[in-house]
Amino acid sequence: MTGWTRENLKHAVALLRQGSNPAATVYDSIGADFFLAPAPGWLNLGLWEGDGDAEEAPVAVRRLVETIAAELPTGGTILDVGNGLGVQDPVIARVAEPRRPGRFR
Repeated sequence: MTGWTRENLKHAVALLRQGSNPAATVYDSIGADFFLAPAPGWLNLGLWEGDGDAEEAPVAVRRLVETIAAELPTGGTILDVGNGLGVQDPVIARVAEPRRPGRFR
């Protein structure tokens, strides 16, 4: 990160004013342009194999999800229970080929 922008500062202030439901405040403040996300919409840090440069970031986040999803049983029901923004769900569905993907929030 090269420096704080107005959006970065807004995000940090919002986190300090979390209120009675801190988790909801955090997720409400995160969007596709979240300044700490290695790739738009992704919240995991990835499975890095290269030099750790910006070009690998969008590959690394998907690689982590693909590696974990490969261990799921094919044809089962997969339920994503409030795990971030949900951008990983299509990756999980492609790799694990579930009978029925679902989300509960």
